[in-house]
Amino acid sequence: MKYTTILVLALLLFSCDGEQKPASAPTDTDTTAVKTPLTKEEEVYKNICWVGHIDNRIPIFVHYQLQEEIAVGSITYLNTDARKPIRLIGEIGAGLVFLTEYDEAGNITGTLLGKINEQRIEGSWNPPNTGSDESLDLVLERKDTTILSNSIEVDPADVFGTYSYQYGEAGYQGEFSFTKKEGGYAALELISVTQEPARNIADLQIDSLRLSGTSYSYTVPEAENCAIELQFYKDFARIVHPDGMSCMGYFGHNATAAGIFVKVK
Repeated sequence: MKYTTILVLALLLFSCDGEQKPASAPTDTDTTAVKTPLTKEEEVYKNICWVGHIDNRIPIFVHYQLQEEIAVGSITYLNTDARKPIRLIGEIGAGLVFLTEYDEAGNITGTLLGKINEQRIEGSWNPPNTGSDESLDLVLERKDTTILSNSIEVDPADVFGTYSYQYGEAGYQGEFSFTKKEGGYAALELISVTQEPARNIADLQIDSLRLSGTSYSYTVPEAENCAIELQFYKDFARIVHPDGMSCMGYFGHNATAAGIFVKVK
């Protein structure tokens, strides 16, 4: 299962992110609260909503659109005056949830990691500095609120640019550029590092990816068991290693090309 690559990374990181609106739901410019019933087209963009607390004292509202295992939505801290939604991107699968908070500049400000079922999420909120002992208890209950989000699909013409993630100054970091070349090809340059103090490196230089819309696959010819799959979405991208192709022995110890990268330019 492809989603397990980043869910395993999450465990690595934190063991060593005019219709009437319901009164309790915050305003979000990328979403719309609506009345039911929904049309079949609207059901595609329906969000799953949760309310609960961090550390049993910080009230939050979470909602996301789920496309296969990719979740995109926002978290709102209800004890703040502005109640401004903060972007969430992550993955859900195999009974686990891993959601990452991003500020307006694309920096990671925290992560939500835990177990999930139809009615409850239970786990922890974690600061971006990995290995920290500052993790706080997280408990969320399902809320019956209908919110619609915009599509996360992206025009193939808009995938080119620079993408990155950073779990604090001392944590895992990664960046790649995706540029268009002549003759129907694209080039990808990627570098990711593990957390301090080791800073082991994953490095890829690929200049021969044939343009294929928003989804790409590449097997490293000079390495055994090393491949990536790259999927672009609106303003972010996701890289996974297919099963058995994690590049172990090709990259530095615990280094990986896998991750969710936010478009920064």
